[in-house]
Amino acid sequence: MPFYEARLMLYFAGLLLMGACAQSGYAQADTEPLRHPPAATIAIEWEVLTNFVDDGGRFRSQLRLTNRGGVALPASGWTLYFNFLRPIDPASTPPSVSIERANGDFFRMTPQSGFAPIRPGERRAIEFASPASAIKTVDAPSGYYFVFDDAQGQPGPPAVVTDASVAPFTRPWQTDRGPTDAVPVPTAESRFRQHQ
Repeated sequence: MPFYEARLMLYFAGLLLMGACAQSGYAQADTEPLRHPPAATIAIEWEVLTNFVDDGGRFRSQLRLTNRGGVALPASGWTLYFNFLRPIDPASTPPSVSIERANGDFFRMTPQSGFAPIRPGERRAIEFASPASAIKTVDAPSGYYFVFDDAQGQPGPPAVVTDASVAPFTRPWQTDRGPTDAVPVPTAESRFRQHQ
């Protein structure tokens, strides 16, 4: 066998060996118990609670996390990332979580001491305040994804949240920009009359 062919066979044998080792590592990882629920089983709903904070200068909203999986969202070892057009006042969050600006309109939420796991079937509301007002679904946070730590405490790959929604704006303190807002909420009927 010529030298070139021998090197080529050794090269392919090495690749096969590396592939086999990698596969056995994946198989072993698949048999470990889940340390967190899959991101696809966590539902996130955002709701404006009121635009009437500080006479309309700020609004309060909440993220509701619902665990629809079979494993608890743990008390630590995860970060939730999302985009939100409004700044978030870090002092307005409950002490069990931290929401901080990572960059631009990009935020991260991490559990702090005192955060109780969200067990299967449970829902947890995280309230926070922001300046100005939010009166439409376009104001909602978006792009949610989790980063879960692995068994060694290292961050894993992003895990996209696929069940994200916005609660409807139905009450005056949700649809008005503040207590003195005189602009009516647009409806299909008012828009039709406006464009006749």
